[in-house]
Amino acid sequence: MGLAWTAATARQIFDPFFSSKGAGRGLGLASTLGVIRRHRGALALDTERGQGSTFEVAFPFAPEPAVPANGKEERHDKAALPGRTVLVVDDEDEVRAIVSRMLRNMGHTVRQACDGDAALEALSAHDGEEIDLVLLDLTMPKRSGPATLAEMRTRGFVVPVIIASGFSAEAVPEGAGIAGFVQKPFRGETLERAIATAFAGT
Repeated sequence: MGLAWTAATARQIFDPFFSSKGAGRGLGLASTLGVIRRHRGALALDTERGQGSTFEVAFPFAPEPAVPANGKEERHDKAALPGRTVLVVDDEDEVRAIVSRMLRNMGHTVRQACDGDAALEALSAHDGEEIDLVLLDLTMPKRSGPATLAEMRTRGFVVPVIIASGFSAEAVPEGAGIAGFVQKPFRGETLERAIATAFAGT
């Protein structure tokens, strides 16, 4: 239970960037719906003024727990991830700080850029040779993540790119040529697996 919305607001409540709050970004419920849909689930809203709101989540029934073919929990060896230099590109200061701390805890060196243009400048400073991986936000002002990636390739930077977004992976343009995707908010383990996969493909 919580706040109640008008019918007009309820119809838009899951739309990206729609917010009933003046300072809201409008990505919370859109991201939630994206996660649920990725797991083939459904999300319903029941809201009425004076009564509050209820969200109902439904997921398909799994008859048996998923077990890897070898019968053991999948793990990846941190030793297989030697220290690399990762460029974190995100327009939110707090996100850059949190992700940078995750990466340093993994043993990586971190560089930061607040938008696509700053990322291109960082890559151009040393012809991209000192940066091993780019963690790129999907939606940013000035130049979006896909637009930044396209310009990187135009300039000859072949460094692998992982896209990060509050939206699901379906929001990344087909054929973007990314090395991985992580959906915000993500845990350090999720990012570590994505990095391991990206480096394994290089």
